Amino acid sequence: MNCIIPVEPVKYDAMKFRIFIGLFLIGLSVVSFSCNPGNSAGKKPKRVLLIVIDSLRADHMGYASEGKSLTPWMDAFSEDAVRFTRAFSPTNATIESVAAMFGGLPYSQLPGQPRLQGLPEETITIAEHLKEQGFITHGWSANFNVRADQGYAEGFDSFAYILPNTRPDGSIDDVLRSIDHSYVKSSKNEFIYVHLQDVHHPYQPGYPWSEIDLEPYTRDVVRQGNMYTDFHSLVTGIGPYYDEHQSVQQEDIDYLYRLYKNAIRHVDDRLEELLDALEYDPEKDMLILTSDHGEQFFEQGFWRHSISLVAPELNVPLIVRSPGMPAREVTAPVSLTNLFATIVDLYEFEEPNQPTGRSVLPLMRGEETVVEPVYCESIYNRRFGAALVHEDWFYWLSISHFDSHPWSTWPYQEYLFNLNDDILCKNNLSEANPDVTRKYNEMLVGSHERWKEFTSEAIAAPDTGPIMGDNILPSTPKPNVENTVTTKTNDSPISFEMKSVAESMNYEATITEAPLPHYFQFTYKLESGKYMLYLYNPETETKYHHYLLRNPVADWKTLQLNVPKPENGPVALKIISVTEGTINWKAPTLQYMQVPDLKMVGHHESDIEEWESRFTPEERARLETLGYL
Repeated sequence: MNCIIPVEPVKYDAMKFRIFIGLFLIGLSVVSFSCNPGNSAGKKPKRVLLIVIDSLRADHMGYASEGKSLTPWMDAFSEDAVRFTRAFSPTNATIESVAAMFGGLPYSQLPGQPRLQGLPEETITIAEHLKEQGFITHGWSANFNVRADQGYAEGFDSFAYILPNTRPDGSIDDVLRSIDHSYVKSSKNEFIYVHLQDVHHPYQPGYPWSEIDLEPYTRDVVRQGNMYTDFHSLVTGIGPYYDEHQSVQQEDIDYLYRLYKNAIRHVDDRLEELLDALEYDPEKDMLILTSDHGEQFFEQGFWRHSISLVAPELNVPLIVRSPGMPAREVTAPVSLTNLFATIVDLYEFEEPNQPTGRSVLPLMRGEETVVEPVYCESIYNRRFGAALVHEDWFYWLSISHFDSHPWSTWPYQEYLFNLNDDILCKNNLSEANPDVTRKYNEMLVGSHERWKEFTSEAIAAPDTGPIMGDNILPSTPKPNVENTVTTKTNDSPISFEMKSVAESMNYEATITEAPLPHYFQFTYKLESGKYMLYLYNPETETKYHHYLLRNPVADWKTLQLNVPKPENGPVALKIISVTEGTINWKAPTLQYMQVPDLKMVGHHESDIEEWESRFTPEERARLETLGYL
């Protein structure tokens, strides 16, 4: 017997049906979205494009500043990207910065020995690692210091150093011509590196930016995008030492600064053209826009870079746009050394057989993560030091203060800046915040072997200052010719007067306490004319200082100069009349100073000397004029 269960007929409710279908479709779309790699933050890009705009400061980007934007294209691009407002270069010079970016570590920690100011051969670069993963790799560099023979082409299938056409360095036009001539997009994954030089000094913005917003300029201090001294060498800085023989006025600074800003506007205006040439596809490719270092315009009394470890020289733009990665602003400090690990993390590749920093992918995704301090270093020439960025603080330890501050009697100086209200690093808060200063010194000392000696106690100047030796200069100078016009007074102290043009008075002595630094003092009154002080080793022709006295001084003025690394042997001071005038001076002094002998670990000064010696005199003169040596 069949059991029949009566079933009531289903009543059709159109409204409920529409609601059901709507919820079903929404759920289906959510599932589809989560399963579609094209819409997820974990999508692996087809290509990685790394564009480095040399010397570009972060605070000149519209997205990272409150002033007038110089970068409308990059600002618009950043709206759909991850923007880092506190990205820092690992150092303030191209050679070490690019090497650290490629190797994922500070330059001093890269595996292997420096290759005459280049990438150590043993270091595994991001290009090498991606090439091992099947990527095709291409590089174009318009910077003289980033060349194949310096190791930067390691891992690249093709690497072009762009020879200049109309500028001292290759321009973006030269780069575009090379790309158009040689680049063929591959069906495989690609890593592309482009290093643009147009913002680097000499500032020579292309048309129309070579003519826009420039006031008439008639002085001869700024010439062809650079700033020159009376001796036709590049200006280094202004201050207690530099102001005399450079005569830099505010109008010179303003004009030079406008050229720099127009160079930024020029590059921003051409970036879309560059990306078109590289066939950039925002739906498939990852694009990283950054800089190797910033630029200083006398915020610390200096111009250019590689002199002071302050934010204007280190805080760089960093914009990362990758398929499926939501746009956001990241205010936590990060280092460019993190880019290597971030790319490896994004593709989920195995890490290379060397440390490569820490991935910032969690920050890019908006995940909560522990923000670690960022370390920067300077090993350029002899201006050694380190900086640390953490939370809102910027700590800088200068450990060869003699070199950038020749009037200093102490080689160590601590600086502390609050980035919230002092991004230009003008107000040193280290003495007002001793606990914070000590905290960051301890963090620096514990960060790596190379800094372990530089504790607060070791670098602190004693109340008595350095121990000074006896004056080795004689009290009376010798004229270079018999008829040099001088007068000697019997007043105490003794003073001299010289009026003859193109003649000199000479002090001669012998240094026996090298390599101890020596301190030189010269007290004078200048009524009129120009006079040159020249302190040097007459045997080896090593120049310690040259200084032009040009501004009239009614009262006695004392010039103080430090010779950080003198040579044992003869030393001479010449006082040379450049133009006719009258000058009085007291007997000068040259004394050795006893200061702590803390050695910098791992610098490559000998390599620099060997690298410089390879150039012909003509090539060396050209590179010195351009500021490379």
